[in-house]
Amino acid sequence: FSELRTFLTANLLWNVDRDMTQLTDSFFRHYFGEAAVPMREFFDEMLENHRRWHEQVTVGKEWYIYFKIVRPDVWPRDTLDRWLGYLDEAYAAVQTVSDSVRRETLFNRVRKESVSVRYLYLRLYGGDRQEKQRLIDDVREIGTTRLCEGKPIDALTAELLAADI
Repeated sequence: FSELRTFLTANLLWNVDRDMTQLTDSFFRHYFGEAAVPMREFFDEMLENHRRWHEQVTVGKEWYIYFKIVRPDVWPRDTLDRWLGYLDEAYAAVQTVSDSVRRETLFNRVRKESVSVRYLYLRLYGGDRQEKQRLIDDVREIGTTRLCEGKPIDALTAELLAADI
């Protein structure tokens, strides 16, 4: 949700007293259009999940940047399944848009936000080769160049297709 962060930053730089909830609602309504409701539900749950695991790993412990985050206790299968359901609802809402240019724009916005959940699901719980290839293709199409700080995006292909995960 990097575009949300940019939107909030730009608005709050103009007026720090703006209401974050209203700004966030406005962003989802305008950026995701017909897919706003399921994307907001997805975002809200993801944010709550991040808060919860961050508290679990930092309370009484020293936080460090190399904490292994791709773990089932951080990303339970039922949580990822629910988020994928929100994304499916968002894709379905996008399909109702009659204007083809707007529909494609909204589709690509939802697709971009789906990548992390799909990646986590495949890494933790597996999937077939076709799902893995679809993710790799989507990552390339949206313009992602790095898997993480030290790995080019080609590492994703090696990681997903080389091993049967």
